[in-house]
Amino acid sequence: KFGGAYEVQVRAATPSAEAAVREWFGRTFPGAALVEATNMRLTYRLDGVRRLSECFRMLQANQAGLGIADYTISETSIEQVFNAICRRHAEEVSRAAGGSVIHVKQLPHV
Repeated sequence: KFGGAYEVQVRAATPSAEAAVREWFGRTFPGAALVEATNMRLTYRLDGVRRLSECFRMLQANQAGLGIADYTISETSIEQVFNAICRRHAEEVSRAAGGSVIHVKQLPHV
């Protein structure tokens, strides 16, 4: 709804599947940005996707071959946009101060 993009979360079944998913996403969705990667869960931001139904179709068709345990696709929420802005700001402030980059991780909802 906000930000004009979709968020795709993919959980790979194995570490080798994670590498295959990363390669496939880069080839299949050239504009995809990897937002977060932890514990074989990859979160991508897709800008300018043709149709949501096409994303579902492509993921479903390649799920078994790539070793995708499960996946979700959702519209970008206002909270996700806000968190992305805060994350970028924290990184810019840290770089400007000459320090190491601060990585901000979104906590799960309770």
